[in-house]
Amino acid sequence: MAFRIYMALAILMLFISCNEQELPTQKVRALPFYGVQTSWADSVLNELSLDEKLNQLFVIEMSRFDSNLFEQNYGGCIIDSDLEDLIHLANQNLNKDIPLFVGAGSIDFPESLLSGELLPIGLFGLSEETFDSVLSLKQQLFNYLGVNFCMMDVPCNDSSYSPWADFSSRYVQKAISTMNSCRSNGQVMVAGSYRICEKDSMQTTSKEKEVNQMIEQLIDSGLISIGIERSCYPADPFVFRDSNYSKARFDRGGLLASLNTDEQDTVRCCSQFKWGADLFYAQSSDSACIKRFKKVVKEKLETNQIDISELDDRVRNILIAKTWMRKSNEPINKQEYLSQFHIPLRGVSEQIKKESLVLLKNENNSVPVRDINAIKTGLVSYRGAKFGQLYEELNKFEDVAYFKVSKGKFRVGRFKSFGKLVLLIQGKLDTTSAKDLEELSTLDDQLDLIIVNIGFSKNLEYLEDFTTVMQVYGEYSLGPQNLAEAIYGGIMIKGRLRKSHGVFKAGYGLTTNKTRLEYALPEEVGIHTDSLQRVRSIAREMIFTEAAPGCQIVAIKNGKIIYDRSFGHHTYDKIRPVRNTDVYDLASLTKILATTPAFMTFFDSKTFLLDDSLGIYLPDSLEKKLGKKSTFEGVTFRELLEHKSGAASGLRLKKFYQYQNDSMGRWDKYYCDYQHPDFAIKISDNFYLDADYYDSLWYMLNAVKLDPEKQYKYSDINMNMIYKLMVGKVPKEQSYSMYLDSLFYRSLGLKTMCFNPLNKLDTNLIKIAPTEYDTYWRGAVLKGYVHDPTAALFGGEAGSAGLFSSAKDVGVFCQMILNGGEYGGRRYIRDTTIALFTCLQPDSERGLGFDKPTGDTSSTKAYDCPVSAYGHTGFTGTCVWVDPVNDFIFVFCSNRVYPDPLNNKINTLSIRARLHQIFYDQIFPIDQKE
Repeated sequence: MAFRIYMALAILMLFISCNEQELPTQKVRALPFYGVQTSWADSVLNELSLDEKLNQLFVIEMSRFDSNLFEQNYGGCIIDSDLEDLIHLANQNLNKDIPLFVGAGSIDFPESLLSGELLPIGLFGLSEETFDSVLSLKQQLFNYLGVNFCMMDVPCNDSSYSPWADFSSRYVQKAISTMNSCRSNGQVMVAGSYRICEKDSMQTTSKEKEVNQMIEQLIDSGLISIGIERSCYPADPFVFRDSNYSKARFDRGGLLASLNTDEQDTVRCCSQFKWGADLFYAQSSDSACIKRFKKVVKEKLETNQIDISELDDRVRNILIAKTWMRKSNEPINKQEYLSQFHIPLRGVSEQIKKESLVLLKNENNSVPVRDINAIKTGLVSYRGAKFGQLYEELNKFEDVAYFKVSKGKFRVGRFKSFGKLVLLIQGKLDTTSAKDLEELSTLDDQLDLIIVNIGFSKNLEYLEDFTTVMQVYGEYSLGPQNLAEAIYGGIMIKGRLRKSHGVFKAGYGLTTNKTRLEYALPEEVGIHTDSLQRVRSIAREMIFTEAAPGCQIVAIKNGKIIYDRSFGHHTYDKIRPVRNTDVYDLASLTKILATTPAFMTFFDSKTFLLDDSLGIYLPDSLEKKLGKKSTFEGVTFRELLEHKSGAASGLRLKKFYQYQNDSMGRWDKYYCDYQHPDFAIKISDNFYLDADYYDSLWYMLNAVKLDPEKQYKYSDINMNMIYKLMVGKVPKEQSYSMYLDSLFYRSLGLKTMCFNPLNKLDTNLIKIAPTEYDTYWRGAVLKGYVHDPTAALFGGEAGSAGLFSSAKDVGVFCQMILNGGEYGGRRYIRDTTIALFTCLQPDSERGLGFDKPTGDTSSTKAYDCPVSAYGHTGFTGTCVWVDPVNDFIFVFCSNRVYPDPLNNKINTLSIRARLHQIFYDQIFPIDQKE
């Protein structure tokens, strides 16, 4: 925050120059620079001229670095502009015979919400963890930048400036801790500004007394300096001797007074000097007033109204303090500064933003929202509250309707069909809003009403009786994305109220758990954004070499989406660019995003057991149809999931592609170019399979010849056997895809993950990337139709393939797996089941259904990806890897098979592995690898 240039700030220590009878006896406190070797201070003092001594009394605030002022050898300089000037001042100070006090004024550190103040009031709205992080980071910054003159705001005891009193105990605790840290770092801490009120003690309010007691606690704990607002100084010395807030309370606290350019303030400053002020705060534009002040002091020295010993004592102790204070030894380089502090500064700044949200009431546990897409939801903008971006963000979680309501126009009837409303208030409420609030209160009894008050915290006094109330402080610019994430559990709410309003007391705030993913800067997880520029380079290489026309890349670290970018186009003609919401054919990712998770739920319910033989579940009619038992009769589910059933890689489907005899071709035997009851299974546009042959695929699966050795062999047949058996357990009123949607996708908020996307998605909003130009079988560009032939013959859904999705939705699903089967406050799969299926199986290089990154090299995973990770790849150019050790998920989606499935450049160029490795290079820096 900015230095308050209209306030006088005390800086320093020192002895008080006044008659003993004027003030009570002082208790002696040892200041940190007592006991310091004084030979340098004494030597320098003897060499200083009177002008040079007087200059040591001034700390000058510079709006920009001024070399002329710097050369005047003032006591100190405060830079009130930018980082470059502060660094320049600190570097120039290295060569000073008498070093300056170097302070950071209203500097805003680059890419940060931090300023030069150590303990601004805004920090008290933060959680304890973030509060401590901010203080620690500021002091590291000050140490690095050579700042030895640290500003800490001090409560004012005027009732008009009362917020500090709301934090009295917490403030004292943090202030003492900060003081001790400054002292251990050799930094002079400036405590200001403080307002003395010339009131009789009977007129003093309870808050004023409480603040005054806080100041006394700080002084007793070793406060080096304290400041008094200049308006509180009298024109004559010692006028405060009978005041309730006399100088005696400040013990050995020194004073710093601001100067103005009129004669009256010059006289007042002389009074302040006589009253005990040691250093004076002045603007760089106050040079004329400084000259007049020095002239007056010289005159008073000549007439013995001021004794030279008073001046020498002050200057000597200033020099002793400079002996004691920390000094920089090495020049400061901005690039080194950015390298060292960029990540923590951006990270803590984002956390400060997120904690500008306070949850004050949550009686029905409406926040975070648990069940999405379960009830009708609306967003209401009251009295012109801005809602456009928030509406977009809320819609990323679930479908939301929006309404605008003017003052006095609130009607409950509009919302009777809704189960949840988010109401935005942005503007000052008053008694004329009472009718609207009364209408609102009836809604509060009927549905989940979440009230979000943006700014104008005094509005909270009108919202005390509602069940769910949130306050957003506007100055830290909490974005609509963060607000939506907080409502839905992406962000842990832990902000604190900064000022009391009615029943809502300062420092109060409810805490919620993080239950969903959030978007975050890479710096929030310790990764420099610029270090990920190589992702773009490799993606461009992929497109330029025609390994794939485009892709989506998502990276999730510590439950935060730190990368969600799309590159290239749907096709090489560059007509439609890839967007983050576009949908790709996931191919074999279906195995771990549909088949295996669905099986895990059946495993949890003991419907299927891993070591059960399939013969237990195969229908008797199958043997009659085949004329023999299924070849899978003795195969277990475990063997299917480990690909140790002995099955070949896939079904032999050549007859469906190339059937031809003397009397008919494949169109006569299997297909029709229009749909009717006999040809009901759609393969692609104008391409329908005879429904009678759908069952023949099931018989073909059960007639597959199995290798009795049962060695590992990756096979789509295994997952399709599991799929067909699970379909038999799905409620008859649901299809398999509907079952998965109700089981996982809908409640997870996955708007793009589905089978047969042309039947489900609004393709005006969500675009589907083409997969391949199938010249061999279907004679068309496949767009929204599954590439995999077996899945196509099964009607677009199978255990081996068929699922479509955006990369982000893949990431959300995998986060549920990484969370141990829980997401959004809801459990989907038991954590023990997740652990069992994702771990490396005995005598195997895979998990159960999941692939494992075994081996030292691979074209689809990073070299540093640990064996504990799990995931899968897809033929169409997709992959996902989940790393539980490093809490990291990597998702890559592309249509590398467009237009030709024989295109293998994505593997020969190791595109996926290299992209994956970029993130591991940041998770494990080179020095850690060594």
